[in-house]
Amino acid sequence: MPAWLFTILRNLFRSEYRKRPREVEDADGRYAETLKSHPEQTGRVEFEEFRAALAKLPSDQREARACAVHAALDCTDGAAANPGRVLIGKA
Repeated sequence: MPAWLFTILRNLFRSEYRKRPREVEDADGRYAETLKSHPEQTGRVEFEEFRAALAKLPSDQREARACAVHAALDCTDGAAANPGRVLIGKA
């Protein structure tokens, strides 16, 4: 039992000793404030919102919108390319 306990305590000491150079004293939190970064996944969130909005459109409007976006057309050109379909919003 004493050998086992000694091994555990030695490993804990070594782990804490190795962590020491990577840790910074930051009692008031100023250093932590400088490390914050803004999330980088906003594009994915916007795309998911776009997909949800697109799914709410009727199928003919959704197809016309997809054709207009794919061909980089504005709404009037997209409507001309897809007669009988209505486009909503900007391409």
